[in-house]
Amino acid sequence: EKALAESHSVSRGPIREAFRRLEQAGLVEIIVNRGVFVRQLNPEDAADLCDIKASLSALAGRVLANGINAAQLRTLKGMVARMEELAAAGDVEAYYPLNVDFHTNMLEFTGNARLIEMCASVDKELYLFKRKSMDAGAGMDRSVAEHRVIIEALENHDEKAASEIMWQHAITGKQRLLGVIPDSGREGRSV
Repeated sequence: EKALAESHSVSRGPIREAFRRLEQAGLVEIIVNRGVFVRQLNPEDAADLCDIKASLSALAGRVLANGINAAQLRTLKGMVARMEELAAAGDVEAYYPLNVDFHTNMLEFTGNARLIEMCASVDKELYLFKRKSMDAGAGMDRSVAEHRVIIEALENHDEKAASEIMWQHAITGKQRLLGVIPDSGREGRSV
C-alpha cells in the first residue's frame, strides 16, 4: 500500500479503496499485516464457478431463444463468421476478445440485468484462466463449432435446444479451463 502510494504520489486512501474493490471482485486477497496478493484460483473453486456459469448460460439461452430478433441474430452471425476466420488463422489474440464480446452481446440481448450482473461476477473470477484455455488443443475450433449450433437454436427459437447447448458450451469451457490450471486433475461436478 505504502509503496504504491509513494510511487504514484497519492495518499494511501485511494490505494486502500482500490484494493478493497479488487478484493470484492475476487481478484486479490488482503491478508492483515502481510499485504495484498493476487488471488490464486484453485481447481475446486474454478470447477464450482464453471458449474454456476453453466446454469446461468442455460438460462440465458432459454431467455434469448424466446426473444431474439433478426438484427440481434445478424450481429451474432457476423461475430461467429469473424471468429471462424480467426480460428482458421490460429489468431488467439484476436479471437479471445471477440469471443468475450459474442457472449456479452448474447447476455445483453436477454435484457435481464440481474443475469448479466451475475454472469459478469463469475466471469471476473475466471478471467485469468479463460484466455489460456483457448490455447489448449483445438479450443478455438471447438468453440466456433459450438457457437454455430447456438446460433441455429436461437434462429429456430428453440428454448430447450438453446438452453442445452449453452449449458454444454459452458461445460466444455470448464473442461478446457481445468486443463490449464496447474494441479487440476479434477473432472468436476456437473449441475
